[in-house]
Amino acid sequence: MECLYAPQLTSDSSVVVLHDEEARHARALRLREGERLLLSNGNGLCAEASIDAVRKELIECRIQRLLPEHGEYPFRIIVALGVLDNRERTEFALEKAVELGAQDFVLLLTDHSEHNRTKTERLQSKAIAAMKQSQRARLVTIHEPMSPQALLAMLPSETLIILADAVGAKPEHYTASTVCLCVGAEGGFSSQEQSLFRADGRTQLWRLAPTRLRAETALLSGLSALTLFHG
Repeated sequence: MECLYAPQLTSDSSVVVLHDEEARHARALRLREGERLLLSNGNGLCAEASIDAVRKELIECRIQRLLPEHGEYPFRIIVALGVLDNRERTEFALEKAVELGAQDFVLLLTDHSEHNRTKTERLQSKAIAAMKQSQRARLVTIHEPMSPQALLAMLPSETLIILADAVGAKPEHYTASTVCLCVGAEGGFSSQEQSLFRADGRTQLWRLAPTRLRAETALLSGLSALTLFHG
């Protein structure tokens, strides 16, 4: 079943009309009257719907069944990734973070970050596409780039912070309701940044592989471990 983005969807909706980009997407998928699809409002609600009408500039969908929190974990995952020099690698990391359940995506301005070539508008478009691909009810929140210090100040006090580190322990079971995975840019976090994270009592160091991983690979490995080891 295909999934489309319908931010206007509410629990009271009986009919949803898709315009512009989503209507074009539906036509590109060759969806026809009578076919079923999934709609996501990106704010915690999905719905199964049937297509009532296909017109040149709009698609009319009739709601059949509401699916609150469809595809969502019962805990919050925050991803904090050092700004990478390559924009495509950053976008890849975002897409996979969305597919693996992240609710927040933070780009960190670290000592080893050379450039910040990311564009929030483009990242938002990538996030919407990944949300539809993974059929999730929630659209990831993309935060403005910030320093590690600002990240630590922003995180709720009960957050479990996982720092991807070559000298860390093997991933283990945890029960925190909010968890933040922190991965450095090319070259990892600087010694000062590592000291900052380690001094925070909420931080655990996880070794994600016996090999040295690229940033986006560490992010994927860490997210997989987070979802597997949650209590």
